[in-house]
Amino acid sequence: MNMKSVIGVLAACGLAAAASGQVVMSQVYGGGGNTNAQYNADFVELHNIGNTSIDVGGWSVQYASWTSTNPTWSRVNIPSGPTTLLAPGQYFLVKVSATGANGAALPTPDVDGTAIAASATNGKVALVSDQVTITAGTTCPTGANIIDFVGYGSTGATTVACFEGTGPAPVLSNTTAALRLSNGCQESNNNAADFASGAPNPRNTSNSQACGFPDCNNNGVDDAIDIANQTSQDCNNDSVPDECQLSGLDCNTNGQIDSCEIAANGALDCNNNGLLDSCEIRQGILTDADGNNVADICEGAAVAECNVNATVNPAGIRQLTGGSDFLNVEGGSLGANAAYGAARWDISSLVNRFNTDFGPGQWEITRAYFYIQQSNAAFTVDSLPDAIEIMHSNLDSIDITPQAAVNPALQFPNFVTDWNDAQYILSYTFARGPGGSGGTAGSGTIESYQLFDLNGTNNAGMAAVAADLNTATGQITLLLKVNDTIDPFAAATYAGRTNSAWRGPTLVLWAQSTGPACDPDVNCDGSANGVDVEVQELAVGGDFTDYCQTGIPGVDDGDFNRDGAVNGTDVEAVENAVGGVCP
Repeated sequence: MNMKSVIGVLAACGLAAAASGQVVMSQVYGGGGNTNAQYNADFVELHNIGNTSIDVGGWSVQYASWTSTNPTWSRVNIPSGPTTLLAPGQYFLVKVSATGANGAALPTPDVDGTAIAASATNGKVALVSDQVTITAGTTCPTGANIIDFVGYGSTGATTVACFEGTGPAPVLSNTTAALRLSNGCQESNNNAADFASGAPNPRNTSNSQACGFPDCNNNGVDDAIDIANQTSQDCNNDSVPDECQLSGLDCNTNGQIDSCEIAANGALDCNNNGLLDSCEIRQGILTDADGNNVADICEGAAVAECNVNATVNPAGIRQLTGGSDFLNVEGGSLGANAAYGAARWDISSLVNRFNTDFGPGQWEITRAYFYIQQSNAAFTVDSLPDAIEIMHSNLDSIDITPQAAVNPALQFPNFVTDWNDAQYILSYTFARGPGGSGGTAGSGTIESYQLFDLNGTNNAGMAAVAADLNTATGQITLLLKVNDTIDPFAAATYAGRTNSAWRGPTLVLWAQSTGPACDPDVNCDGSANGVDVEVQELAVGGDFTDYCQTGIPGVDDGDFNRDGAVNGTDVEAVENAVGGVCP
C-alpha cells in the first residue's frame, strides 16, 4: 500500500499507518483446526503487490481481540533470511497458530509460528515492520511501522473495533477467510472494499501473481488476456470486459450490454432510439397493450396519453396538483374519499397516424385498448371480482379539468345523472401489483384492457368507442368507477397525465385501410413498372428487402389489395395498378 494518511474507523478508534506499501496481507484465516475447519491452523498470507523485490525479514504479524477494551497483542516473527526476499507478485505464508485437530494441512508455510490463536469470526491483524510487540491496551496501533492492517468482523458488536477505511472485512467462520480482491492485488486502504469472505486458499512463496495490470473483474487475470481467451466478451471493442460495464447498460439483466444486443439484432430496438424495446415495455415507456412482447408503435398502432384526467370526489373534482397526477377510483364506503375517474383524449391527435398510413378517412379502427399504470399503490385495496367498471360517454363538453380549488360541478353521488349517457364497456378485478422499479408496493404495475375488437363480440359501449374514434374529430371520454354493489371498499390509484413517474391513462389503437390501394410503386423508386410487380412477388414470399414499407401486419404487410390475405391476387393487383387499373 502507499503512504497512508489517517484511516477512517469508528470514532472511538483512529488508526494511522505508514509503510512502503508494497506488501499487504492478502488472506486472513482464524478458523484453523476448529470443527468443520478447512485447514488445521490459522494463517496470514502476505503478497508483494509492487514492481520491485522487498525483504520482509525482521517483520512480524501481530493479532488482538476485536472486542477487548484492553487488548493484549500476540506476535509471530518473520525471521531474516534468504527466503524472505519477496519478488514482485510473490506470496508469503505465515502459519500463526498451533496445529489443530480438524482440517487439511497447510501448504508448506514460509514461517511456522504458533503464538497466535485468532478468532474464527472477528479480530484485528497488523503487519509490522519490526518485532516489537504492540503495547498492551492499544486498541488501534499507529505509526510508521504499521505496514498493513486488517480488521474483520461486525462493527455493531463493539466500540473498539479497528479497521482501514469505511468498514471492516466481513465476519468470517471456520470455513471462510478474508480474501483480498483481485487475487490479493486490490489495495484501496479500505478493508470493507478490498476484502470478501470465501473459502481459504493459502499460497506460499512458490506462488505468485503480478499486480498492476487491468483486472476489472477481479479474477487475477489481465483483462486483455481474458478477452483474448474469450473468457470475457468485449462486444463494443473498448478493451474492457463487458461484465465490468453492465451497471446501467444491461437493462434486462441478461449479462449482455444492451447496445451490443441491438447491434446484433436491430429488431430488438424497433423505434431506433438505442434502447431495448423489452426494457422500455417493462418500464411503461413503450406500450404493449396486446401483450405480444412487441412495442405497439412498431406494429402500426397509434399510442397517446389522455389530454386531461380528473379524480372526482363527493365534493367535486379534486384540485391541483393531485387531480392531474393521479386517477383514483374508490368505493362509496370511503366517504369523502370515494371517487371515480375521468379521462379524455383529442381524437384527431390520436388517429393522425392512420391518416398518414392509409390516407385521410380511408381507414377504420380494428382494435382499441385502455392502458394504465398503478401509482401510489401502497394505498390501494384489492377488489372483489369485476368490481371496477370502464364506461364511455359522449358528454365531452363536461369540464373535467382539475382547478386550483375543488370543482363542485361534478359530485360522486350524482354519477348516474351527471353522466346520463354512460355506456358500460367492461368490468375487471383490481389487484395491487407486486412491485415496480422506483415505486412502492405495486407502483408501476401495468394494466391493459381491450375496449373494442372489430373481429370480436362488442357490446354497445364498445361499439360506441369505435364509432367515436372513427369520426376522426372531437374528443373521446372514458370513465372509471367502482361498482359499489359488488365491493364498496375497493380502491385503485393510477398514474395521471402529469404523473412524473408513470405513464398516464393511454389509448392504444389499431386501424385498417378501407380504401383501395392505387399506388403500385411498392419499392418507392419513384416509378411504377414491372420491377414493382417483382418486388410484390417477393413480399408475398416474405422478403421485404426492396419493399418500400416495413411489413407491419395490417399496414405494410404485402396485402396490396387489402383483402386480408397476402397471396397471388396482390401480385395481380399491383400488375393491374401499374397498368392504371385500381383494385
